[in-house]
Amino acid sequence: MPPFTPVPWCSIGERYSFLTVPWPPDSQAAVLTSRRGLLVVRFVPLNEPTNGYEKIMNLALYDPIAGRGRDLPELKSDRPFRIEGCALLTHADCCPDETASSFFKVLIIGGDRDEPRHNLHVFTSTESSSSWGTPRECYDSLEDDDTRVVSQQTTAVVCHGIAHWLFKNASNLYALSVCARTTEMSLTRLPVTPDQTQPLLGVTNDGTPCLLRLDGKCIMLEIWTRPSHNMSRESDSNTGCWHRTKMINLQRPEHGKIDQVQCVCVGQTSGILLVKDNQEDMYIVDLQTGAMEAVTNWFHGIVVMAIPFEMDWPEFFTRNLANSRIERAKLGGVL
Repeated sequence: MPPFTPVPWCSIGERYSFLTVPWPPDSQAAVLTSRRGLLVVRFVPLNEPTNGYEKIMNLALYDPIAGRGRDLPELKSDRPFRIEGCALLTHADCCPDETASSFFKVLIIGGDRDEPRHNLHVFTSTESSSSWGTPRECYDSLEDDDTRVVSQQTTAVVCHGIAHWLFKNASNLYALSVCARTTEMSLTRLPVTPDQTQPLLGVTNDGTPCLLRLDGKCIMLEIWTRPSHNMSRESDSNTGCWHRTKMINLQRPEHGKIDQVQCVCVGQTSGILLVKDNQEDMYIVDLQTGAMEAVTNWFHGIVVMAIPFEMDWPEFFTRNLANSRIERAKLGGVL
């Protein structure tokens, strides 16, 4: 099976009614992140301000294969905020040396509307009671000089028990890292300047965090990596840990002109990067060979954001052949 291919059926949208929790009226679903075949979804009010700042938000954990989900407790803050980062963490991420269970954490990075600060909200499932605890809010500003940093990547890259997001300000790129077990936060400045190509964080084949950056003419792809370190070794001055380890010559399609490209999303396990150009044409890039393939006809309309989803193909086909819901034992009572 190809690592990146269009799927003939999806339960989001018209089939979202399969959720076992009520869909709030006058709202629409927006996917925040995915991991291990699950999605974290936010219900966005249709009358929400365009800047997205709210004091109360409704989220759900959703299984698109089984077609069911579960509401998370209300996400509240005493100040208007918007979601700038989301991560779904499993028991293996938080406690890799312990026996597997259906324990989950959902991390939300909230950006304050009125001040240059971000807060971490932590949802934790309680396996014994088959429910989710009230989210815990951690007040820990990322900014130390009144310069606001802005998220470039809502969905987290998770490797070695740490969730990573890409942030930037006017002159620098940063990697925000949160430990899955302790929820300790750190911000590391990257030795790469922001540009119009929208760099993305990804993961190499050996599980190392990496930064992917295209040149503006879509001729070369830079891959910056750093070895995995303990959270205690992360700091703003730790830019020397990141090195440009690979330059890939991109094999552009023979026909058509590609100009002013941007990264859209990268698969965490597939080794595939999705990019678009200024004509809204879409391409996938093989991170091993640099081969590019036009996939514009897979998408309809302008692609603003995309979330990589790890597809469990055997379960997908079983679900369609059976034409009935699948009880996924690995989820326990969390869904």
